[in-house]
Amino acid sequence: DMEHTKAALKKLAQWHAATAVRVETKGKYPEIVTVGIYTEGLIDAMENMDKTTPNAFYDNVPLYEGSELYMESLEKNRGNFYKDFRAVMKADPNEFNVLNHGDFWANNIMFQYDAFGKIKQTYFVDFQCERYGSPVNDLYCFLISSISLDVKLKHFDYFIKYYHDNLIECLKLLKYPKKLPALKDIHIALYKYGTWGLYELMGHMSIVLVDPSEAADVNNLMGNTPEGEEFKKSMYRNERYRKHAEAILPWLYNRGVF
Repeated sequence: DMEHTKAALKKLAQWHAATAVRVETKGKYPEIVTVGIYTEGLIDAMENMDKTTPNAFYDNVPLYEGSELYMESLEKNRGNFYKDFRAVMKADPNEFNVLNHGDFWANNIMFQYDAFGKIKQTYFVDFQCERYGSPVNDLYCFLISSISLDVKLKHFDYFIKYYHDNLIECLKLLKYPKKLPALKDIHIALYKYGTWGLYELMGHMSIVLVDPSEAADVNNLMGNTPEGEEFKKSMYRNERYRKHAEAILPWLYNRGVF
């Protein structure tokens, strides 16, 4: 909901600001977090898997209401997906960059409440996927995968403004020595790296919205067994996922992501 989304974005802005200042005062991060888990070898493997095995997401999109509007464009863009994906992975030194949490979705955010049930503090956990680059990585991951459908698109621009306001406040407080990123710069990055929004829709969002079942395990998610393929089909066909996808895919299409 709005309250928890804003609390998470405020803490994210603080984290991003601190990491940006750290680079300017202490130098670059080591490669283990500059690159993170998305090495060229892993991306090559992901691309090869997409070419050689059935893709449950693309196979199920034609079943979504309104998909005739964007299906042709989505299929054409499929061949460029990993080219665009690699661009997201490389930090542009001319842009504002931060140390992304890298796995910033609902399961990795904890809230502490006061005696009246109000949010007292926000905590992040599981930092094993950190990656240095555009804050778009964390923003798309969180806003696409983990926010209620009734607010995620309706208030998307507001959430970005709220994040930016808190980011600038923290950068000033920490005396960030470089030019402060304008709100426009964040929006430009969101358009430039829009492929990450599509990636999160196919990835984290499908996990967040999956129907609980005995088949819902890592082996079926990552495997190519008949059971695994059937499970992945069910991920993209369940009613909750379809409702989100039927709203987000036209939104991404209208933003020029594909």
